[in-house]
Amino acid sequence: MGFGSEKKYKIISLILKDNTILVEYIPVVRNRTAIYVDICHIISFIYSFLIDDLDNIPVYNIGVQARVDGKPYIFIISPKESAKEISKGNAIYWLKNSIIEEPFNYLRKIIFLVEGPTEFAAYPILFNAMGYRIDAHNIDIICFAEYNLETLLAILHHNNERFFLSCDKDKSDLIADLKRIGYLGSNYHVLEKGEFEDYADSDSLASILELLDPGIGITQDYIESRRKAGKATSKIISEYYNSINQVNEFPGKPKMGLEIANYWVNKGIPSEFQIIIKGVLNVG
Repeated sequence: MGFGSEKKYKIISLILKDNTILVEYIPVVRNRTAIYVDICHIISFIYSFLIDDLDNIPVYNIGVQARVDGKPYIFIISPKESAKEISKGNAIYWLKNSIIEEPFNYLRKIIFLVEGPTEFAAYPILFNAMGYRIDAHNIDIICFAEYNLETLLAILHHNNERFFLSCDKDKSDLIADLKRIGYLGSNYHVLEKGEFEDYADSDSLASILELLDPGIGITQDYIESRRKAGKATSKIISEYYNSINQVNEFPGKPKMGLEIANYWVNKGIPSEFQIIIKGVLNVG
């Protein structure tokens, strides 16, 4: 079911009981902030859809329950007047005048561990494009390349922190070791192709570099031929800048990450990164 936007909701039941419209749905992600937004949209839609009939039928409340793993997760029930305020953009009034039942650890942050500055710059754009602003969803992004990964995970594990790890393919053996130790469960993703930059096709990558550094002259063929020889994309780029004696002119990984992310927002975010983002939001 869609409610006035591209976002769709998996409604599993909708009933009228005890003068209350009750809706149950299964959220795409279990992030509490995302579920609050879902419930707000659903209640707002039901109210606006039935506004002409609410005075003629004995409905006093609208309730929405999110079910995760087959169990009730978050339940919000709003009186008609509270639901009405959502259409005015008054979410604070809505929350203060609704009954909310949910787990009590909703304020705990999710820590998203990424390889380095390319990913650190890119992911906020990708999250936002999928409708999940990192600040609104209580997510902190940390570049683990600046730390000893095993030590970092040991601390997170000891403190019972909620976290998700995304890493390059060359970390596969290390990840397997960390999983055996017990520092990782299902809360990680190893990039199948290699590294973040490998997911930008050669043509778009050459265009991005030309945009960042006009006249640089790198071509799609140059990138593609070296990829086929098994070289990592970041290595190809750094070697090219060295070969033309302009190593100090490289615009930097954060700018590269920003431009790749912006390109994907317009052309389509690779499915693997959509899976990663949902994995972050689904951390329990």
